[in-house]
Amino acid sequence: MAALTADEQAGHTAHVAGLIYAREMMEQAGVVASRRSQFRMSSIDWHRLLGVGSVQEDKDAYKKRKRAPYEDEADEARVDRWMRMRKMDTATPLQRMMGETAQFRGLQKEAIEAMVAGESPVVAVMPTGAGKSMLFMLPAWAEQGGTTVVVVPLIALRGDIHRRCQKVGISCAEWENRRPPDAAAVVLVTPESAVKVECTTFLNRMRATRRLDRIVIDECHIVLNRRYTFRKEMQPLGKLVGAETQMVLLTATLPPREEDHLFRRMHFDRDEVKIFRAATTRITISYRAIPIGKEVRKRAVEGIPSRMIQQKSTRYRTGKIVIYGNSVAKVKRLAQEVGCDAYHHDAAGKASMVEAFMAGKQRMIVATSALGMGVDIADIRCIIHVDWPFSMMDYAQESGRAGRDGLPSEAVVIAHAGDPWRAEDQQTQAEQAMVRSYVEGPNGLAQCRRVVLDGYLDRRGSERVRCEEGEEKCDVCRGNVDHVEENEDVSDASEADDQEADDQEADDQEAEKEQQRQVFRQQERERQAARQRLIEERQQAFGEMEWLRRQLALWSNRCGICAAAGEGREGQEGHDVRQCWRAESRQA
Repeated sequence: MAALTADEQAGHTAHVAGLIYAREMMEQAGVVASRRSQFRMSSIDWHRLLGVGSVQEDKDAYKKRKRAPYEDEADEARVDRWMRMRKMDTATPLQRMMGETAQFRGLQKEAIEAMVAGESPVVAVMPTGAGKSMLFMLPAWAEQGGTTVVVVPLIALRGDIHRRCQKVGISCAEWENRRPPDAAAVVLVTPESAVKVECTTFLNRMRATRRLDRIVIDECHIVLNRRYTFRKEMQPLGKLVGAETQMVLLTATLPPREEDHLFRRMHFDRDEVKIFRAATTRITISYRAIPIGKEVRKRAVEGIPSRMIQQKSTRYRTGKIVIYGNSVAKVKRLAQEVGCDAYHHDAAGKASMVEAFMAGKQRMIVATSALGMGVDIADIRCIIHVDWPFSMMDYAQESGRAGRDGLPSEAVVIAHAGDPWRAEDQQTQAEQAMVRSYVEGPNGLAQCRRVVLDGYLDRRGSERVRCEEGEEKCDVCRGNVDHVEENEDVSDASEADDQEADDQEADDQEAEKEQQRQVFRQQERERQAARQRLIEERQQAFGEMEWLRRQLALWSNRCGICAAAGEGREGQEGHDVRQCWRAESRQA
């Protein structure tokens, strides 16, 4: 009877479909209280399945309700999936997914074992390139049937995760409001979409059908964003705990001092958090800062970044270079000067820019902090900041893009004297002081760059005094600190190290060759454009010829004079103007 009621309410029978869908405001004649109660219970089942909040208002009123058949089956399937996960030897599916020689790196094994054991929340702080994505990919691959929702802040990172999932056979889909990907094992969603009603309804539906296994927030330090004007929707991601599922947070930059702040925003009890923290030191990166004095002429200051970029491009002939600026206007200007793409939040074709950069079609890219997270490109040799970084957290993320293939790389900051930016509150002032300490050193005395950086990220500042054995040395530890003053040749601030690596004459020759290659590529693009215009002109001419041919075929053996006189089709056909009996035809 209940099934019949649900069918009738949904309009599944022919009779009811012709009269009513669900219940109208005015009841039909003959409706009794028992019938009304059955409709109500069917509505409650639908609301519970769709996650509508009305069914949560008075849980006690429905404690004795009969469970829907799908709930028992879904519960059983979820418990079976959970039991299999707990018994799983994590090394076996890793080798099956990635190859027989695959092994866990760093804290991957410990974090994954906590996840498959059902621990929640789980926070993993692992260095860039340590394989954080494996923490949710392996469980999703090992146990099909559930759904992992991954909150990803950047287009570039979403594309990278999507490609990696497809490569190992994980069904992965990007979130679309109009087409929720109910069948995908991994669903990628932006922070902005994650807190909207459509996604909340999707999460509630997945939870009601017992398919929601976990929610993962990649680059979770975005929740700590204090800049209200920069993607303010990222701050309320703590709402996702309402899905009542396993929560996993991943990042490479979570300073210990910010842990409590993160847990408060995510509504976590610190005692319940299972945190895995690895040292985030990047041993392959040589850090360097070039403060520029106030007395240096403005025109000379503007020329330093482009000259530095040109020298690094010559030095790192096979690697890639990323240049960061704080303003869109500066990013566009620099990109035009060096002849590469400008990546910022309003740029058109951002995905194609990243693809071209990854494929090596472009060796350089100029960007704002929009490209600061989640860019997994192995052969980035040099990161150049032409402005003060907004914070040490931003700098750690952006400089950490370099050297992911394990080869020596470089991170350079070019900072003009004065305040890095206008401090709006005490927290901003503290971040500003940290950045200034990194660039200029305490009290203006330069100190090892890693002392400041590691002290902020890993609380290792008190243990350090200099770069250690096996690490690429910073400019302070090499004894080669640059500082541009009033009467100093601005080129001297960036040439010393490069002259040790390359002969200047060879550099100039290579730069000239690169310039010629750019001219050649530009000419090729122009030739391609000309060819495209030729094709379009030929297509247009062909279309006109085809139209003319059809018109001639249409008027073949037909009289135009008779057609103009209003004769029907039969009166027009069978003769032409020369054979027409009309006087007008003889005159024509």
